[in-house]
Amino acid sequence: MLVIRLKRIGRKNKPYYRLVVQEKSKAPSSSVVEEIGTFNPHTDPATIDFNKERVEYWISQGAKASATVHNMLVNEGVIKGDKQRVVQPKIKEKEGGEEEKKPEAKPEEGKEDKPAEEKKEEVKEEEKK
Repeated sequence: MLVIRLKRIGRKNKPYYRLVVQEKSKAPSSSVVEEIGTFNPHTDPATIDFNKERVEYWISQGAKASATVHNMLVNEGVIKGDKQRVVQPKIKEKEGGEEEKKPEAKPEEGKEDKPAEEKKEEVKEEEKK
């Protein structure tokens, strides 16, 4: 299956992206079927240059756009419809990090919390019986 996605290029801490068509199973940095545009997030506003006819052609051939590219194409008016939610990968925290909070036990109705000394006395009285 083909996908239209962004391929990151540019130097360290200064990304620049190419809009490319490639196989979904391949890594974004690997070979591409066709480069159809560019995206520069450093200009104000961000610059998106792409060949509208080629984008429409690849979509008609069954290529799916990634969520980010889909939203860009909706903004540019190439695709009509709602934007998609872009999911960011969660960063796993180390095991020694924050501990999970356990739900607090709620006291049962009709029972009151008694001090530990009274509880011990009740247990002793029950044992005597």
